[in-house]
Amino acid sequence: MFRSKKIMTLLLPIVFILYPLGSLPLVLVEIYNKRKYAFVLLAIFMGLWSIFYYPFGDQYRYFNDYESYKYISLEDFFNWEDPLITVRLNLVSLLLYCLAALNINFEICRFILVSWGYLLMFSMLFMIDKFKNGKCPYVFVLSIMMFFLVPYFWICFGFRTGMGAIFFSYGAFLVNEKGNKWGFFYGILAILIHFMYILPLLLFLLPRNFFFSRKNIGVVLFLIFLFNSCFLSLMNFLGDNVKLLNNLVDDYINGEYGLEYNWYWFTYLLFLCNCSPLLFMLYCFFKNYQFSYYATYLVYCVILIFLFLPFQAPLERYIVCSTLLFGVYHIIHFYSKFHTMILICLLSILFLQPFVLYAPAYRRSDQELILYSSAFSLLKHHYKWEDINKHVFNDGTYRD
Repeated sequence: MFRSKKIMTLLLPIVFILYPLGSLPLVLVEIYNKRKYAFVLLAIFMGLWSIFYYPFGDQYRYFNDYESYKYISLEDFFNWEDPLITVRLNLVSLLLYCLAALNINFEICRFILVSWGYLLMFSMLFMIDKFKNGKCPYVFVLSIMMFFLVPYFWICFGFRTGMGAIFFSYGAFLVNEKGNKWGFFYGILAILIHFMYILPLLLFLLPRNFFFSRKNIGVVLFLIFLFNSCFLSLMNFLGDNVKLLNNLVDDYINGEYGLEYNWYWFTYLLFLCNCSPLLFMLYCFFKNYQFSYYATYLVYCVILIFLFLPFQAPLERYIVCSTLLFGVYHIIHFYSKFHTMILICLLSILFLQPFVLYAPAYRRSDQELILYSSAFSLLKHHYKWEDINKHVFNDGTYRD
């Protein structure tokens, strides 16, 4: 038995390098058997798949940034007098600058971030007692749920929101579940990826050693809903008095991504689909609510979501982060197999939804190469600038 495990451990990575897709069934078998190296291979596979994401939307803007970084020095990159400095002040832009300076393909950035994201989420599994001590079928269900929790599309589409959510959820897990102060470090990394994680990190500083009753939670959320205008006034005050926040408040609070967002029936439907896993987890959470530091922190997160209800883009992004936070909490407590299977179905729909919504762009991509190529060939893939401009408008929208 030990000998066969050792042989599999040696052979499967080789098969994976030669033919990643063909090795996937064996990878899943080893994940069922709770072998750590198989989780690493699955994370790398998702990273390889992300290479073929067609660069439209925010990816088109990042691709433009990557091309421009080839012609600027590090001193120019950190030029504080440049109005674009606020756009560059994040770890993703710095990674893109390094890749451009080294003449490494833009797609490698997606590969690094997606693979790293899955590795972080899978590493959390091995720190959860129910996973470590669970039997194979039970563990496999938790593994599937953690796989679908990873915001794959959000990382591929815009890098920072999805990747920041993973770093932050990892940090929140360490602080609230393990009492490990290193969680603050991951929270700071999340802020260095996207500024939106400043507020969730500040929630770490609030007291978490008291019990919220359901009645108290309801009263607090109702009062926040009533006095939301006070929060809007505070945001406008900060926008007027803090130079770095001025454009952000104009766009994400008062502008087209905030109060002036164009809601109609399809965007409402899409929003409901995006937050359906979180809504179901909120139902499970409050139905089985018990005191813990993690539970108290999640109540603070719900309050934060209510504060941003009128503002489309911040609300959507905090929902992405909260879905991960509540998902990890659900895995820790695993209320029932029935609830977990419903949640996996909702998360899988959320995972597949972008492939339907953006089908023309996915059809244009070269994803068929993953059906027969080696890992080395997949890593070399690169979309040409001329080809992208034929199919994507200057604002990043795809030409149908």
